[in-house]
Amino acid sequence: MKIKKYAVLLLASLCAITELQAQFFKADSTVFLPTHLSRVRALGLSGAVNAVEDDFGAAMYNPANYTFYQRKKNFRLTVLLNPILPAVVTRNNADFFGYKPEGGAAVAATVLSLIKAVNLTIRNVEFGFIAGEPGLKKSPAYAGKAFLHAGGLYVNHFNTLILNFRLAEQVNVGASVYLIYAESDSSWRRLSYGASYGILLKPKKYFRVGVSLTSLPAPFRSYRMAFDEIESDAINIGAALVMPWKTTVSLDVRNIALGKDGPREKYFAGLEQIFFNQIAIRGGVKFRIENSGVFSYSAGIGLLNLNALYSKKHHLAHGNFAINYAMLFEKSPTGQIYAAHAFSLLIRI
Repeated sequence: MKIKKYAVLLLASLCAITELQAQFFKADSTVFLPTHLSRVRALGLSGAVNAVEDDFGAAMYNPANYTFYQRKKNFRLTVLLNPILPAVVTRNNADFFGYKPEGGAAVAATVLSLIKAVNLTIRNVEFGFIAGEPGLKKSPAYAGKAFLHAGGLYVNHFNTLILNFRLAEQVNVGASVYLIYAESDSSWRRLSYGASYGILLKPKKYFRVGVSLTSLPAPFRSYRMAFDEIESDAINIGAALVMPWKTTVSLDVRNIALGKDGPREKYFAGLEQIFFNQIAIRGGVKFRIENSGVFSYSAGIGLLNLNALYSKKHHLAHGNFAINYAMLFEKSPTGQIYAAHAFSLLIRI
């Protein structure tokens, strides 16, 4: 019976992805996002992750969701490696920096790009640092980029310090501080700061509720709008059902409490189904009320769950997929159709 259920779910998932892929062939343009993303899973779920627990990817949306191990650890250091980026930087370091580097800058960038993030677990506390997360731009900015690229990452990224406390079995709180490097009208590479705060509640065994707020400085208030669609100083609420048969259903509402002059609410829904502990099929939809309503769609896949390499006491509280892929199909308010692909290979040790 269990195998039959999985077969039906897998068939339905593949049909949905096939339909979405057909839409991609109708797109006006196809682009590839930078390869240094830690939030590919979230993009595959259309960003409906405000109540979905994750590790490093959670820091980008709700830091209260930043969780690691199923069982409590007195002390554990976790490192996230990106084995692809050093090769990408070496192949085209001018694309990475935005100029042709001199001296040892290219060598240092190649070496340091291997380490994506680190986390320290001390009982009920998680403290992490995530390096070089791309600040995504609108689709046209990636026109002509190769499938694996790090175009302009040096001048357009943010580093994240994140702290998460498990106050009780049913309550997590978290906060993130962003060190933002981005281009502006007055500077080629400007440094600024932002922050996000959140809470995750688990009132029932399979039910999650998350609330978060992201605050960005005046020059970069739209920094998280492309693909992430996170408004500065808006309250975001999400709910998720995490079923015992490895199904996660999530729903987010964003832009709450911005006032009548602010942007309208946006609605996000996501679905993830894990098959045989090694394959995660994902899909999502988001709806913007402006411009008579605009729907956007996404799908994704996760492969190679590294939890299988460890004993149960070292398993993450969620999937530990090394390979993640997402494709996003969006129609702009002007009617232009564009497609975006996101890929990551990240290994936790």
